[in-house]
Amino acid sequence: MPAVSSCPECGVPDYVGREHLWLDNGDIVHSRDRSDRVAFIESDNIDSLLEGIKNLVGVSIEHIVITCVARNIREPLALFVPNEERQRILRKETDYRGILDTFAMISEIMGRGRLEVVDLRYEQDEDDFCTFRMTEPFSVPLCCGARIANLEAILRYDHNVTCEEVAEDVYLMTVFPSKEPEGLEGRMAPVDYAHSDGGNELEKCPACGAPKPVSMYRWHPDRGVILNESTGHRMVLMAPRELDAVFQELADELGETIPRTVVEAQRRFTKTGFFDIGELSEENLRLQLTYRGLGNLRDFESSRKGLSLMLDNAVLPLMLAGTLQGLYEMEHGVETTVDWELSDDGSLSVGLSPVD
Repeated sequence: MPAVSSCPECGVPDYVGREHLWLDNGDIVHSRDRSDRVAFIESDNIDSLLEGIKNLVGVSIEHIVITCVARNIREPLALFVPNEERQRILRKETDYRGILDTFAMISEIMGRGRLEVVDLRYEQDEDDFCTFRMTEPFSVPLCCGARIANLEAILRYDHNVTCEEVAEDVYLMTVFPSKEPEGLEGRMAPVDYAHSDGGNELEKCPACGAPKPVSMYRWHPDRGVILNESTGHRMVLMAPRELDAVFQELADELGETIPRTVVEAQRRFTKTGFFDIGELSEENLRLQLTYRGLGNLRDFESSRKGLSLMLDNAVLPLMLAGTLQGLYEMEHGVETTVDWELSDDGSLSVGLSPVD
């Protein structure tokens, strides 16, 4: 695979600046499709969050996570598959290894882990398969779903996946043709986000145009890892629809208590001290939310009496509500109650009140 080129001034990979736009309204979008949002977030907590949800609800959620991810990212990936190349693959004039090399490069630059194709069979029958070696995946179930999406973006029919850990933080993920499970027709559809204008410009690198705050992170594309070197925490560029769709499907299948379960699991994880965003002030929070692509902070107040927030263009609202609750409780040394509401136009309101 060719070496990844980076901006000589800020060190951000050229692909990141070329394929993504940081808008003035708290959105990061793909330059090929501005309806497709991206978030730049800490990733070490994702599997811990999903495990916490599983423990709180008492049933496995892995199949829901994997299927939701596959269905929500296969169409954005399909934009990278030239139609002429897809037709050649479908006519069996070539296999799809070259397209998978492109997907592997994207995966590694986005911080999702190192991805290699170790074996494949492509005869267009039920015995076909493709086996990937995934090293340091940012999330095992989300990467399993992405491997399904890789094949479905090319071949346009349903697949499934198996996963085996073969060494520490090294997994073999094998994707194979599989009929859609009964009862899932029309479910787990991609989430469309509403957009509204903003006036929140980030300072940009003069050489590549990527936001300057992003330059404080260190890309390791040979490992598929992005690190915040001041904290040691890992970051990932990912579609928020991967997790938002998961949480919605969990609520549809397991009940209305799921949203509060997600918020509570995130609150508990936040209070382990994982997040270090600095002072919980309006100016700092606006900057953090904007360059992470989580939305445009419109109103914010915080005191010992409580916290209130209004965020336009919000994504990952449940994770954000739980994170804010955990950060506030640590800052003030109190327990709180939390309420939140996401409007039809994508505006999120969060309110925290200390418990007497």
